[in-house]
Parts: sequence; C-alpha cells; structure tokens
Amino acid sequence: MNDNRELNMDEMSAVSGGKHERGLEYQPRKLPAGCEAYRIKRGDTLHDIAAARGTTSAKLMSLNKNLVDGNNIVAGFWLIVPKI
Repeated sequence: MNDNRELNMDEMSAVSGGKHERGLEYQPRKLPAGCEAYRIKRGDTLHDIAAARGTTSAKLMSLNKNLVDGNNIVAGFWLIVPKI
C-alpha cells in the first residue's frame, strides 16, 4: 500500500532515504516560504542540486531535517529546496 499522506513529526523522525519504516513515502506539502519540493532523480547529488539552486548542501540539509546523510540521497525521494 502506498500512502502518500503527510507524516506527523514522530513519523518524520523515523524517515530514512525517503521511506518511512512502515513504507510511507515522505512527500513535503507544508513548505517554508520561498521553497518548493524537488524529487531527486537518478544521478543527482546533494551538491549538484544545491549548486543548481544557488545554495549549499548545508542549507539543503537544514531544510530537510529528515535527511540523515547528504552523501546518500535516493532517487525518488523528495527534498525541500529554495525556489529558483
């Protein structure tokens, strides 16, 4: 079952690599002002995504508190990124 509902804070803390341990996909819906959701594509790196948006990997990590390891992002995972 693929449930794309917004996760609560407790559920978000268990997210790793874009999938919750129960199989729920984290898909951001409540975005900070000036941000949008970006779905990671195969071959993307956090550095490349940040550079394309005029920001840093550190900034993307701060926007995506559920992202455990910036060197291990997964295609299909959603990130909160600054709008360009």
